[in-house]
Amino acid sequence: MTQRPHKIELWMFLAAVVILGAGIYFLGPSITGFVIKEFSYTDDLNLVITSSGNYTWNLQSIGDLKSALIDGRVTNSGKARVYIESDGKRYLIFDSARIGENKQAGIIESNEPGNSITGFATKGKDDDKDKDDDESDEDKKKKNHEPEWDGPSQFTINGTTLLNLS
Repeated sequence: MTQRPHKIELWMFLAAVVILGAGIYFLGPSITGFVIKEFSYTDDLNLVITSSGNYTWNLQSIGDLKSALIDGRVTNSGKARVYIESDGKRYLIFDSARIGENKQAGIIESNEPGNSITGFATKGKDDDKDKDDDESDEDKKKKNHEPEWDGPSQFTINGTTLLNLS
């Protein structure tokens, strides 16, 4: 009679080992790892801007800014540009003149063209590796200025290329 309870305990132990072994086998190494705590903060600026100007946004929570989401509306054929500046470099994250132009540029198309602001910018892996670090802002402006019209059917681009349209 005393042998029977030991056999039941042995079978329960073996069943538990089999279930544990099957769980480890099917779940794989995913059951091991570290838990990472992530923080997300929101700053509501509630700005009403009626003229051109610079507005400084000081983050309420100190840390690295990884992404920014802006939302708003432009009225009466106004124009809006939003820049973020970090370490002396300015990044354009929204330009109302480019609404609907390119979804990959971080600008989302609007249902009401010309008056909605929706922009989203994130810091990517290659953002710190600027290829154009050697060029000054003046050099960049020279590369992209308006063409000079030499006549009714031809113009010069940046003083080097002559295009004849006839």
